[in-house]
Amino acid sequence: IKLIKTFLEENHPIEIKFAKKKFNGRTMEVVESKEPNEELLIYMDAGKPEGIYVDPYIASSFKNESIGHNRRIIQTLKFITQSKFFHAVYVRLSTGFQIFNLTKDFSRAWKNQPGMSLFRLLKLYGKAIKPSYARVTGKPSEIITEMEEKGILSITFNDLIKGESDTDMQIDRIMKQYGILKDISKRNVAMKIIGPIFDFIESVGNFIETLPKVAGYQYMKDKLPSRELASFIRTRVGSPDFLRKGGSYPWSNEIFMFSNAIKEGVRGDFASATDPKTRSGFWWKTAAREFLPKLFMYATSLGLLGAWLKDWMDKQSEYDKTNYTLIPLGKDTNGTPITFRLPSDETGRLLGGLLWKGLNIPNNGINS
Repeated sequence: IKLIKTFLEENHPIEIKFAKKKFNGRTMEVVESKEPNEELLIYMDAGKPEGIYVDPYIASSFKNESIGHNRRIIQTLKFITQSKFFHAVYVRLSTGFQIFNLTKDFSRAWKNQPGMSLFRLLKLYGKAIKPSYARVTGKPSEIITEMEEKGILSITFNDLIKGESDTDMQIDRIMKQYGILKDISKRNVAMKIIGPIFDFIESVGNFIETLPKVAGYQYMKDKLPSRELASFIRTRVGSPDFLRKGGSYPWSNEIFMFSNAIKEGVRGDFASATDPKTRSGFWWKTAAREFLPKLFMYATSLGLLGAWLKDWMDKQSEYDKTNYTLIPLGKDTNGTPITFRLPSDETGRLLGGLLWKGLNIPNNGINS
């Protein structure tokens, strides 16, 4: 019981309560909860009975299953929530995540910067390739140094997951160079083979995150005061500010793996949507990038663009129609539609999804 108490306190503190006590004439005793969906578990602490109120399902498991069985459940949950394994699989070593992130960061960099055209942003991305590559390979770059000194470049999402900062990585490299810190990838045969592949995928992800930041800095550096510029690029251009966290971060981000990144992305976009300097451009580009494609998709679903496209659209999942811009690429020999799913940034996905649901209320009801 102490194990589950510790686990819930660290990962789901709102789902555990310390049990109340009352005097029974001789000593203080733990009492059952009067609240629904709470059951009492009693354990000994320093020779005295203590109690916690937990979900009835958890309590039932402790009352009906063996200690070994419950210990294995707790160890499994701790492995999932506390280890870096799943974060690594879903983010650091996921090529799909990196590709989606490329389009999302590009979209935010375009929508949130006033006066930015798609062609100009593509040119700036081209100019940002060299310094971005220098950053992920640890080579010197004047632009990267400037941005780090001004507090514009923070850690990447990969580094956040690993719990490392840029300073940490520089220290590690120096310590390995002088033989103070052993590089396990050189000792382990498997890591000699797999390690470079993992490092390459991770470097691509860091490179993708750096591109819009460098492009934005090159475009905005003479247009804003230094402090305002740093905040603007850190929170609104490309990936959001991963280090800005709310009070609920310790538990919310464990339950919903990317909730803080999503929240900060929406928060930065809301600032652009309401700032008099950026709001007109933001909403114009949002209409072009999110609303117009959804209107075409809706027209397609009604058959206004032809029977072939209607049949293609009817075979798409409701989830995809809500969350992506769908582009038809044809059908295979079995008639299965071939579709390119173009992802949006989180704010665009939210606004586009709301429009799609709203358009479909008259035809399919509010739960469509």
